[in-house]
Amino acid sequence: MHQHALSNDNHNVQKQNNPSTTQSQSTIQAKQKPVQAKQKPIQAKQKPIQSKQRPVQAKQRPVQRNTTGQTKGEQPQGSAKFKEIATTMGQQHGVDTSQLKATHNSSFPDTVNAEATIQGNKIDFAPGKDTEANMKHEVAHAIDNAKNGTPKGDKVVNGQSVDTTREQTVDNMAAQPLQRKENQGTENLGQQGVVSSGGPVQRRLIPRIDDKIQNLVRKLEGNPNVNVVEDGDTTHYQDAENNKEFAVKENGIVKFLYHGFGGDVVIDDDSKSTLLLGKFGEEWTNPLSGGTRNFVGFKGGDLDIKGLPEGTMAKVRGGGGLYDSDIPGLKVLAVVDYDEIVEYAQKDFLSQHLRKFAQESHLSDLDDLNLEQVKQKAREYLSEGHIKLILTLAMSVAQTFVWQQFNLPFLESAFQRGDKVRLVSNKEGSTRTSSYKLELDTIENGYAGVQALMAKYGYEYNEATSTFLRREA
Repeated sequence: MHQHALSNDNHNVQKQNNPSTTQSQSTIQAKQKPVQAKQKPIQAKQKPIQSKQRPVQAKQRPVQRNTTGQTKGEQPQGSAKFKEIATTMGQQHGVDTSQLKATHNSSFPDTVNAEATIQGNKIDFAPGKDTEANMKHEVAHAIDNAKNGTPKGDKVVNGQSVDTTREQTVDNMAAQPLQRKENQGTENLGQQGVVSSGGPVQRRLIPRIDDKIQNLVRKLEGNPNVNVVEDGDTTHYQDAENNKEFAVKENGIVKFLYHGFGGDVVIDDDSKSTLLLGKFGEEWTNPLSGGTRNFVGFKGGDLDIKGLPEGTMAKVRGGGGLYDSDIPGLKVLAVVDYDEIVEYAQKDFLSQHLRKFAQESHLSDLDDLNLEQVKQKAREYLSEGHIKLILTLAMSVAQTFVWQQFNLPFLESAFQRGDKVRLVSNKEGSTRTSSYKLELDTIENGYAGVQALMAKYGYEYNEATSTFLRREA
């Protein structure tokens, strides 16, 4: 996919020819731990909650260990099926699960976009989602926490601390067949592991066809230009042409390696796309300089710059196509016919001036000529300075047209949606020029009658992540 920059002063609008994410202790005490999630991480001031999708809030109570074993006959709370699964898995893994409390038809998972959640010893199932697979997944979280310690949480979702770091381990445990040990009671399970009563929310996410990270991973792994290298729970993505690594997937998060402004680009949210915004090339003659071309790739003139392998990025023309369901969660604007727009404007302007100045009938055939041919004809009547002035004016008109038709609708649609806007070029200093300056001015201060997008849609700039984020309600 070939890309062309807007102009030699590094516009970030490009052209593309083919447009198209321990301990085995008996008790674990926590003020509040993070929520573990299969898909979306939940961050919170509290501790993480484990859930299938949304973080679970729970009053934290210290876990009191029964060192002499659990009272015989004590069982988990919940449906008969849940009791059977929790008890059987506890016996299999040597963990007392009798303190687990399941709430069926709960509204809590929905608050964190989950089917089921666990926080401490409290498990919640959304209506109709108390399936065997979900039950096994949440019980596996409880067992894993008892054996290895409750995680701290790595995300915040709707104010809930959520943990997503143990999903692969829990999935592997839940996939094991249930093997009930008929002759084993629960009296001595307390010696091996006891379910914690606190911690972050861990969740089992609701599968959706538009999950951003899943779509991004499918795009990467289905790309013939990408080598996929598995290394345990980590997946490495390499450019098939030179085996250079450009992205890594680990713990449900995709990280694109970037050495420019802001560092690596991390895709860690299934619900929001990430729009990359910056100069196309910060140093026009330096292929290694920062900017969006490091992500979309670029070939034009004497430059042969390859960022991510062709087809990796969602290069969207702008406006209505921004959120098509088949587009992954990492986006950058590409105006596919920018060069044609500029050339048309320059030829039209020059032809009009030439006809008015020369007033000769044989100039009626200018429509059949290309821009270079019209320039050659113009030199018979106009000075080089005059021609340059006309072409510069036409370029300005073309750029205004592109801004109004593509850049602005694309940018506002991202803010309207509430997605992340990650800067890959410094928003201060020498890089704040051209189209990038227009974009930043429109975001921060408003431009040409357009209200500042930050104020209009409730955003703030996070210096640590170089990202514009919508403020939490």
